Amino acid sequence: MIFSILRVEDFCIYNETQVFHNVRIRIKGNITRYGGLPGHKFLFPADNLFRGVHTMVMSDPNGRLLGTSLGIGHSQEEILLKHIANRAGGIYSQYDDLMHIVIRMPGGIQTWKSLMMMGRFSSDYFDSYFNDGGEQPMYKFEYVYALNKVADSNDPESIKIKPEWPFVSGIGDISDFGNDKEVYRWFYLIKNGRTEDNYSSIIDLCKTFSMSGAEIDNAAPKVIDEDQWMRNFAFLSLGCVFDTYNFGSSHNNIFYKRPTDGKLLVLPIDMDWAFEPDSTYRGVDAPLWGATANYGYNKYNL
Repeated sequence: MIFSILRVEDFCIYNETQVFHNVRIRIKGNITRYGGLPGHKFLFPADNLFRGVHTMVMSDPNGRLLGTSLGIGHSQEEILLKHIANRAGGIYSQYDDLMHIVIRMPGGIQTWKSLMMMGRFSSDYFDSYFNDGGEQPMYKFEYVYALNKVADSNDPESIKIKPEWPFVSGIGDISDFGNDKEVYRWFYLIKNGRTEDNYSSIIDLCKTFSMSGAEIDNAAPKVIDEDQWMRNFAFLSLGCVFDTYNFGSSHNNIFYKRPTDGKLLVLPIDMDWAFEPDSTYRGVDAPLWGATANYGYNKYNL
């Protein structure tokens, strides 16, 4: 796929045969790393949907680690993991694809390859799995990224630019922070069922993960699908996706409340830090959090 991004509305060419006109294009997300490339969101006209189905697709160009170690810039390890997940079964994933992007920049034409993201974890996605699945709450476990640098150091109101380290703060392990949902809000971003704004499932999860011994043994099966969680994190451990919860990061997971029984499922996202060859970063095993077998759910080391 080739994109010419010259205006807010432009065109796309798919498979060198099909042209999409009047596609609305904008930059997606915030680039927090120097040298990173921007992602984009592509909105297709209602009378000419992408592959006849998609109103929107997105690009994510920033694969890394394994490809970088082999001298391949902006490699796309995540697409391999999604193929593994889809082949293995029992792991919530998407059928994404790859794209080639061509952009006219002030310094000339730039090109790169990118992950083409089509089926996001959304209300439509869960409606295809469950009756009224799209009505259930979903939470993104995430860091808070602070834009702490401005273009003019003498003017705090000037344009915000790529931040300087440290610019990330996380909530740490999944643990009890009381009953006030506002404490959880910015680290467990509600992505579905926003009108209801119901954080009770996340608060129950956090309280459960703060238990230990027989107490957590009895409580956990009522709150999460244990088999599904273990399969998900075994998959992430297999791919050495170390920028996620079971390698000690407080982000890159989705928690979704299954409508059939109210239990929380865990879903993998943003798996581009994959196949890390350096054991200094990825460690030699991957417990759910840390390495102490006596700490809460870490008795289920993978």
